[in-house]
Amino acid sequence: MFVCQNQPCGARWAPDEVEIHNEGQGPIFRCPLCGARNHLRASQARDGTITYKQISREQAGAGKAGTSKAGTDRTGTDKAGTGKGHGAQRQRRGG
Repeated sequence: MFVCQNQPCGARWAPDEVEIHNEGQGPIFRCPLCGARNHLRASQARDGTITYKQISREQAGAGKAGTSKAGTDRTGTDKAGTGKGHGAQRQRRGG
């Protein structure tokens, strides 16, 4: 059972009721009710199946100290690798 960690929400969800995906900061699910991001930890069993365990906001934020949530690397590519960073918007000028 997963619980939305958005304090006013607190909705409870079974794992099959949420979509789990990676938005560049590890596995998360967005609460279907309020849209809040809830972090998860993935574990792979010997048979290859992946299970998820919810981690608290404090645990999720502890490993990210000193890093920005959004931004670009030195090549101008955003951290998710989609090429939508500052460098992707530049165009070559001149001849």
